[in-house]
Amino acid sequence: MAITISNAARTAAVTALTNLLDASSVAGYITVTASNDDVLTTHALSDPAVASITNGVATLDTIADDTDAAGGTAAKVKFYDGDAVLVMSGTATATGGSGDLELNSLTIPAAVTVSITSGTITMPATPA
Repeated sequence: MAITISNAARTAAVTALTNLLDASSVAGYITVTASNDDVLTTHALSDPAVASITNGVATLDTIADDTDAAGGTAAKVKFYDGDAVLVMSGTATATGGSGDLELNSLTIPAAVTVSITSGTITMPATPA
């Protein structure tokens, strides 16, 4: 039998995790990187980063656009606090690819504006 986590525990866990994004005196940020970790885009988070948390799901507040992307093929997403301390990372895939960040295209042209329109961080109730 798999362990099940209560909504209260899920909420506490995702709160603790997202509080790390706000650990610095300046706002945290998200990077989208290539497979070799070259940074393609950087997006400032709001401060605080999270607008709301309900039942283990944190909804991010406004995420700034990157108006001058480096260009390349996206493979990863990384979340940092304002002091450049890595908090969490995941995969980037095309829409429908079930990545942690889904982009309409993995190919990011240089010098374009890239937007992340919304985001949630979810603490699952059961293991994957």
